Amino acid sequence: MVRNILAFLAIAPIAAMVFPAASGHASATLLPAPMAPSPVPVHSGPRADLKLYAHSAHTVWSGSGDAWDAVDLCLASNTGRYRLRIASQGGGSLMGPGKLRYTISLTDGAGVSHEVTLEDQLLVAIEGQAPADASCDRGPNATLRLRAPQDELLKGQAGRYLDRLRLTIDPL
Repeated sequence: MVRNILAFLAIAPIAAMVFPAASGHASATLLPAPMAPSPVPVHSGPRADLKLYAHSAHTVWSGSGDAWDAVDLCLASNTGRYRLRIASQGGGSLMGPGKLRYTISLTDGAGVSHEVTLEDQLLVAIEGQAPADASCDRGPNATLRLRAPQDELLKGQAGRYLDRLRLTIDPL
């Protein structure tokens, strides 16, 4: 018997915006928000940029192996270091007829891989490096992979599973 599970890992590819603040903290969110006037020039102080590139809308699991999806993105910080916060709307699980755990893996601009199993966490933070001269005008420099292991998928009921992620980046 083959279970058909449609795993939809939504990472809303709405234009990322940078919001500099007086403290030097910058945030790029994936949810639409009005751009407020900046109290300081965009080029002063530490800042970080985040940009998402096209990805598949959903993953269909065929009944064997792990289910995974990936999205290319650009992570840039004029300090060379950043903290990427990943907030899960599903409470750190794929939500559907049941709950399924999954893993997030980020390969950053320096080629370093960071892997985190969400395990019902609402928020995870990954610190990484990008060349100080990295620019999101040059295309993607990192990949975010989402993987649901086969043993977890076999425990779940057939159906549609979803988690929506919100990404925020800060310079370090």
